[in-house]
Amino acid sequence: NNVSVASAEGASDSDDATTTITQAPAVSIEKSADKSIVSEAGEFIEYTLTVTNTGNVTLTNVNVLDGKVDLDQTILSMNPGQVEVITINYEVTQADIDNGSILNTATVEGIAPDERLVDDESSVTVEVDQNSAISLTKSADKSQVTAAGEEVVYTLTVTNTGNTTLTDVMLVDEMLEVSENVGTLLPGQSVSRDYTYTVTQSDIDNGSIVNVASTTGEDPNGDTPGDDDEVTVDVDQNSSIALTKSADKSQVTAAGEEVVYTLTVTNTGNTTLTDVMIVDAMLEVSENVGTLLPGQSVSRDYTYTVTQSDIDSGAIVNVASVEGTDPNDETPGDDDEVIIEVDQNAGIEIVKTTTSETFLALGEVIEYTLTVTNTGSVTLTNVVVRDPLTGFENVIESLAPGASISLATSYTITAEDLERGTLVNTAAVTAETPEGGTIDDEDSVTIGGGARPIIANDDELGEYTVSFGGMIGNILDNDLLDGQPVTMDNVDFVFTDLDGIIGLLINPNGELSLIPGVNEAREYRLRYVLSEVLNPTNTDDAFVTFRILNDEVDMAVSKTSFDVEIYEGDEFEYEIVVSNNGETDAEEVVITDDLPNGVSYLGSTFTASSNAIQPVTSTNGQRVTWTVDNFPAGATLTIRVQVRANALPGTTSQTITNVVTVTSAGEEINPVDNTDSDVNTVNPFFIPNVITPNGDNRNDSFEIKGLGKFASNEIVIFNRYGDHVFERTNYQNDWTADNLPAGTYFYVLVGTDATGRAHEFKGWIQVIKD
Repeated sequence: NNVSVASAEGASDSDDATTTITQAPAVSIEKSADKSIVSEAGEFIEYTLTVTNTGNVTLTNVNVLDGKVDLDQTILSMNPGQVEVITINYEVTQADIDNGSILNTATVEGIAPDERLVDDESSVTVEVDQNSAISLTKSADKSQVTAAGEEVVYTLTVTNTGNTTLTDVMLVDEMLEVSENVGTLLPGQSVSRDYTYTVTQSDIDNGSIVNVASTTGEDPNGDTPGDDDEVTVDVDQNSSIALTKSADKSQVTAAGEEVVYTLTVTNTGNTTLTDVMIVDAMLEVSENVGTLLPGQSVSRDYTYTVTQSDIDSGAIVNVASVEGTDPNDETPGDDDEVIIEVDQNAGIEIVKTTTSETFLALGEVIEYTLTVTNTGSVTLTNVVVRDPLTGFENVIESLAPGASISLATSYTITAEDLERGTLVNTAAVTAETPEGGTIDDEDSVTIGGGARPIIANDDELGEYTVSFGGMIGNILDNDLLDGQPVTMDNVDFVFTDLDGIIGLLINPNGELSLIPGVNEAREYRLRYVLSEVLNPTNTDDAFVTFRILNDEVDMAVSKTSFDVEIYEGDEFEYEIVVSNNGETDAEEVVITDDLPNGVSYLGSTFTASSNAIQPVTSTNGQRVTWTVDNFPAGATLTIRVQVRANALPGTTSQTITNVVTVTSAGEEINPVDNTDSDVNTVNPFFIPNVITPNGDNRNDSFEIKGLGKFASNEIVIFNRYGDHVFERTNYQNDWTADNLPAGTYFYVLVGTDATGRAHEFKGWIQVIKD
C-alpha cells in the first residue's frame, strides 16, 4: 500500500507498506423441496437451490447442475458472500411413484482468481406414499335364466385403483375355466374381458348361478394386491310334470277283454325331477320310473283285464297320477283319466221246445222245456219266466252273461185243442238290466193235430216278353191235399218271395197275370207257402219259375259322305239312315256318331217316316248323340250332319273315318248292321293355275280348294299390264274371266285365319278359251 503527501509550498513525501492477504475461495449449495411426500404421478415439486460464495474471493463461471430437473445454469461472477437462489418445478413420474421415493442431488462449482476450482453439492429426498390396489367388477348380460343350454355372457373388468404400476395381472374364474394374464396395468387403467357360459341343468336345479372371479397383480415392491367379485344370476325354476294316459281301445263289450293302457310321464318344467312315481290303483301300479330331466318322457304299458263288474257299470274310469321331487324337495304332480265306454248289450232269450210233434188224444200230456239264456254282456237280475198256458212262473234272481237255465212244464190236451187242430203255446221272460231297464223275449211252439198230407208242387210257367200282358198260369193246378186237387176253399197260399216282380196280379184262385211293360227282362223265381184252411199249420211250399224276355228288334244304320272331294276348310254333310227292320217297335233308341278329329260339328237336320220319331240331339266333344224314345217297326230316320273340315297341320292330306252306331233297349236279332263307317280324305289347300271357262262344268271358274279354312279373304286379279280385272272380299270361287281374253293373269290372295293372322298368296292363272 503506497502513501504520499504534498504541501502547497511544494514539499512532498511518500511511504509504502505491504500486507499479505490469505485467499480462501469457497462455494456452497443448499437444495430444498416444497413438499416432503407425494402420492401420484403428475404432481409437481418445487425445488429451491440456494448458492452462496462462502469464500473471500470472487468466483467466476459458477456452474449449477441438477440432472433431475435438467438444470445447467452458469453464474458468471459471484462476490464473496453473494447468494443466488434458483427455483424450478419438477413433475412426478410414474417411475418415481414406483421407486417409492424421489432423490434429487444438485451440484455447484466455480473458479477462484488463482484458477482453483471449488464445488459443493446438496441432496433432498421426497418420499412417495405408495398405495398398491386393484379392483374387479363382474357383470352378466342377463339377470335370470330359465333353461339349460342358455348362454350367459359375463364381463370381467379389472382396474388398477392404486398409484403403482401392476404387472402380471391375472384374471381367474374357475366356473368359466378362465386363468388369463391380462398384462400390465398403470394406475387408473382398466381392461375388460367377455366370457360366454352355457347354463347347465345343475345350475337350473341349484336355483341360481353364483359366479366368483378374482384378480391379482404384482406391484413394484413384489407385493400382490388382489380383489374378487361375484355375480348371481337367478334361475326361474318351474317344476312341473304331466301325465298323459291313453288306452288302445275306446270301447269294450265283454268281461275278459284286455285293455292296454299307456301312461306317458313328461317333465314339463325346467328342473330335474327324481323319484318319479306312477300310481294307478285300478291297475295295481306303483312304479318309480327314476329321474326325468326337463323335456324327458317315459312311457309304460300296462294290461288290464275287463271284469264283469266293469261291464255292468257301463264304463271303466281309470285315474292315474304321477309326482316327482324337484331340487327344492317340492313334489309337483299331475293326474289323468281315461274313460272306456262299455257297449252294454243286454239281451235275453227264451227257447221253448217239446218232444211232441203232434197230438191225437184227449188228456194227452205235452211236455215243454223252457231254456232261458243271457245273450247279452251284462248281468241280469229278477229274471221272471212265465208260461200262461201251463200256469208256470219262476223267478231267477241273477243270470250272468252266457249263462242258461232250463225249466220244465207240461200241458194236457183238451177237446177244444182237438177241434182246433193246433196247439200254440207261448212262454215269455223278463229281466232287469244293471241300469234299471227291462228287457224281454218270448217264444212259441205250435203242435198240430193229426194232419192230412198237403203237397205244393213247383210250377214252370214259360217265357214272355216285356210287352206281354195277361195270365201266365195257375199255381194251384198241380197242388194236392190228401191226394186230391186243392180248391181255393180248402187251402190258402201266400207268396213269401216275389223275387222283385212288380207287375204281377195274384188272384185268390191261384191265377197269375203279368202287367205289360213294367217288369225287368230276366228270370223270376217266386216262392209260396200252401196251407190247409182248417189246419193252417199244415203247410208245404213250392217255387214258381218264369222268364221275361226283351222284345226282339232289328235296327240298322248306314252312313255316307257321298265320296265328296274335301279340302281343308270345306263344309260338307254326312248322311245317316236309321231303320227299324223288325216287326216290333224299338224303345230307347240311341244313335251315336263319333266324328273324326279332322272335322268340326256344325249342326244336323233330320227327316223321319213316322211322327212318332222325335230325335233329341246332344253333343260331347266329337260325339253327337240322337235319342229316340219310340221307333216304330218299319220306320226310317234320315239325319244330315253338317261339318267343316279343320285346317290341316301341314301340307299332307288326312284320312278321316266316321263311325256311327245304333242301339236300343230291345233284343237285337241282327247286330251286324248296327254299325257303319265312312272313310274320306281331307286334301290340303290348293290354288289351280289353269281355268278353261267353256261351259263344260270342268275348270270353268278359278276355284281355290280349301279356301274355307280362312275366316275371311280378299283377292285381286290383274292382267299383265297391272290393270285390276277382278277384286273381291270373301271370294266365292266364282271368277270365270268373263269378257276377258285368254292369256296369263296374276293374283294376290290374302286369307285371314281365326286368330287374325293374315296369309298372302301370289301366283298366276292361265286362262284358256276356244
